[in-house]
Amino acid sequence: MDKLKMHTPNKADENFRKLAAMFPNAVTETINENGEVVRAIDKDVLMQEISCFISEAPSFFVHRRYA
Repeated sequence: MDKLKMHTPNKADENFRKLAAMFPNAVTETINENGEVVRAIDKDVLMQEISCFISEAPSFFVHRRYA
């Protein structure tokens, strides 16, 4: 009888590698909770890379509630 591997692949690492390959300018380094230097994706740089429109003003949303 074959034994099954009872673990789920880490999708976060796979997604990080894909984002790093597509947007190398968004890759940065930061310090985790253990004091180790780790690679990370800079969200602001990533958003600038994928956005067609860049706003210098703080963004906000207008929410309307219809009763």
